[in-house]
Amino acid sequence: MAQKFFSAEWAHDALEVERAASDQIYKRFKNPAGFTHVLALEVADHPGVVTHIQYDQGRSVTWTTDLFDEDQVWARFSANLDAWRTAAEGKAKASNLVMAGKIKLTKGAMKDALENAAPFDRLVQTFGSVDTDWEI
Repeated sequence: MAQKFFSAEWAHDALEVERAASDQIYKRFKNPAGFTHVLALEVADHPGVVTHIQYDQGRSVTWTTDLFDEDQVWARFSANLDAWRTAAEGKAKASNLVMAGKIKLTKGAMKDALENAAPFDRLVQTFGSVDTDWEI
């Protein structure tokens, strides 16, 4: 059953899909063993639609709509719904959308984002494997 994009139910399903791709994502990190961070992902044209994914040593441990404290967020990516969908459907790489300004890095260092572009691309590609209701 399709879940609303970035809803709690969607995040639960997305975590399972991400974990199935975990080995592919892990090996793409610049320093996988040191990648212990929280990523915030938000839908800019739908205020309040935000999800956080927590990594511990390069492995996802939590994907939730119960948000972490802001001081725990390492990087925040914000994009309109159509940009997230474009990347999820494989029409463009998420990192290319970052470089084009369609997905904005609103917290964190661009250097870190560039060094970890490949795992970010693979993470966002997993969105396409989640049964998603894009009408949020």
